[in-house]
This record gives sequence, C-alpha cells and structure tokens, in this order.
Amino acid sequence: MRLVLLTLLAVLALVAPAGAVVTPATEAGVVQRTADQLRTSNVVVDPAAELAFGEDRVARLKARIAEADIGPVYVAILPAAAVEEAGGDADTLLREIARSLGREGTYGLIAGRAFRAGSTTRRDADEAATAAARDAQGRGAAVALEGWIDRLADGSPGSGAGGSGAPMGGTLIVLGVLGGGALVVAGVSRRRRRREVEAQLAELRDAAHDDLVALGEDVRSVDLDIEMPGADPRARDQLRHALAAYEKAEAGLDRARHPDDFEHITATIEDGRFAMAACRALLDGREPPQRRPPCFFDPRHGPSTDDVLWAPEPGLPEREVPVCAADAVRLATGHDPQTRHVRTGGELVPYYAAPAHFGPWAGGFFGATGGLLPGLLMGGMLGSMLSPGMAWGDGGGLDGGGFDAGGFDVGGGDFGGFGGGDFGGGDL
Repeated sequence: MRLVLLTLLAVLALVAPAGAVVTPATEAGVVQRTADQLRTSNVVVDPAAELAFGEDRVARLKARIAEADIGPVYVAILPAAAVEEAGGDADTLLREIARSLGREGTYGLIAGRAFRAGSTTRRDADEAATAAARDAQGRGAAVALEGWIDRLADGSPGSGAGGSGAPMGGTLIVLGVLGGGALVVAGVSRRRRRREVEAQLAELRDAAHDDLVALGEDVRSVDLDIEMPGADPRARDQLRHALAAYEKAEAGLDRARHPDDFEHITATIEDGRFAMAACRALLDGREPPQRRPPCFFDPRHGPSTDDVLWAPEPGLPEREVPVCAADAVRLATGHDPQTRHVRTGGELVPYYAAPAHFGPWAGGFFGATGGLLPGLLMGGMLGSMLSPGMAWGDGGGLDGGGFDAGGFDVGGGDFGGFGGGDFGGGDL
C-alpha cells in the first residue's frame, strides 16, 4: 500500500499544489473561542491578557505538563474582561470553558489576576492552585502555573516552599514514613494512569489505522483512471491533496502519544477523504461536491448529502445529524444505518457510545469542516440523548466516562499588581 501511494505521489510531484480551502472565521464568545483553541493547543494565551507571557514560556509550560505525566491539562490565560461572559465570576468561566471543551482532565485559568483551577479526574487541583499562587510571590503567572503543575506531579498540593520548621526526632521519623508512603501511592497512581493511557492509545490507534487504510484504498482505486486521456487535470490536483493528507496522517499516527493527538490525525484523514470525493466527481465529469461534514454514522462513508432527524434509541429525543445518501435511504425506508463500531474494552460498540477518550478522535472528523458540529461528543449534541456512561453528558458527573464541568471543585487565588505586588489568595 505504502509503495503504491509513494509511487502516485512521485507521479504527481511536478504538478502545482492545489490551493488551500480557507474557512471564514465566525464570531464566537470567549468561552467557545477558548475551548476551540484548547482543542489544538493545551495552553492558550490571549495577547490582551493582563498577565500574558511569551511563546518561550508557553513552550516551557507545555514541556512541564508533558514531563509531569499527570494526564490531560488545559490552561487558558485571558483578560479580566473575559469573566463578564460568565456573570463576572472566574469560577463559572472556568466551568463553562471546561464544559464547552468537554474533555476529562485538569483545567487552569488565569483571568485578569484571578487564578482558578479544577479537575474532573483528581481532587487536589484547586488546593495546588491556591498554594502555587501563594508561593509564586509576585514572580509572574507562568511561575505560578509551573508551580501548580509541579505540585500536581509531586502529589503535594498544599505544601509550600520554605514552610515553617518542624521539630527533629520522633516526629520527623513519623513524617518521613508517611511521606514515603505518599510517594509509593503517587507512584502506583502514575503507573496505573500510564497503563490506562496506553490502553486508550491502543484502541485509538486501531480505529485511526482503519480510517487511514480506508483512505489509502480510496486513493489506490483511482490510480488508473487519473492517467486516462481527457481526465480533468483538477482531479490530479485533488488526488495529490489526498496523498499529502495520507502521508501527514500516517506520520501523525506514528507520533501520537496522547488521546488528544488523534483529533488532528482524523481531521487530516477527513480532509483527504473529501479531496477524494472531489477527485472522483471530476473524473466522472461532475463538479466537486459542496464541503459538508462526513456521514455521522460512519465518516468513512464520505461527505454527507443531507441532514436527518435521528435518535439512538426509541423514546429518546431526535437530533439532526448529517448523513450520506445511502444511509438517508436506509433511514427513510425504516432500516438501520450502517454505523461505525470501534473496539473498546474488548467489545465492539457504536463509536458515539464509546468512552470519553474517543472524543478527540471523533471530533477531528466533524471539527475539520468549519465547526458545523462543534458539540458532537463534546458535551452538547448527543450528551443528553445517550444513556449514562455512553458519552459525555449534560450533567451526569463522571459516571462511566460522563463529563460534568460543574461538578469539580474550583480554587486558586488572585494575583496582586505586578511590579512589586504579591500573589493573593482572597478569592477562595
């Protein structure tokens, strides 16, 4: 397969690349805009933020998060005015951003000079933020955030640097024993979490590999037609685009180390699949189809042609989903659509009923088309219509992989003015 694709790529190497399709930006509130940015970068800094810092510190913070190995962490640094969208409350703003993003993990927010943190996966994020804000002592937002990450990694959220001295002797021995036990517990917890992530990655790799194989087969199916006399030269451009997408997605799959990495991979595969739909249309003497999201029931079906009302089970509310022509006919005639299944926990389930770590994989397919389905598996579109534990819910807590950003504790502190001010903690 790879040899065939590389051969095709070589044949098309002299052809000028097709122009990129640019989707016009749409206006969005600070919550949605921040959540959209966090889908592609786990640290987002608004240049207008009072405590904004540069790209070098952003890269340093990202590296700190990766090294900490504490699971997904999302950080946003926003101007104080951002809290107006949440009724003037930084806690509410953090919850709304987390709910809009719809991913399990640990969240940090600096809005103006207020530092807030919470988590869907651990109970110490708020305490660690409070201690980090206290200990940073006016040295900047980046220092506070790095200290917060370090505390979460160490499993010592409330301990402060330079605390008061303790008596020597027996008390110190007891504390040493307890500290050793805490380190053992933290080590076990990290190993368990690492095994969980490895299992999730294996499931996601299988699903993404199937998508990549399907794209490769689609590319290979036109390798003869494209060389026929009279073939529309635009079809060659689209094929070249699809080949480039295949190579890019394949490289991304090799590098993937976290479930979030799969959103970019599947977005690239979807871009390649649409290019192939356009290629095939041009070879058939038709104009390329309108850019639409892929078929909801299985993105491998290609671009959708219509939107229909559908419910996963009788009695549940119907929602509008995009479907391919074949599935539209199946639904109209009373038959079940051909639904994509993925393997998780040793069982095959419909992908929209898979655990939360499949969210980025699914979101890549539907976010690549201008955000037409921004709520898919992200706490909006299907959350309230699926049974508990099937996908992220609209308030079902964390039962079986559900997501409720309103359920985590939020803590932190207020930053004093810089240039001599101190970090405060009076907003708890």
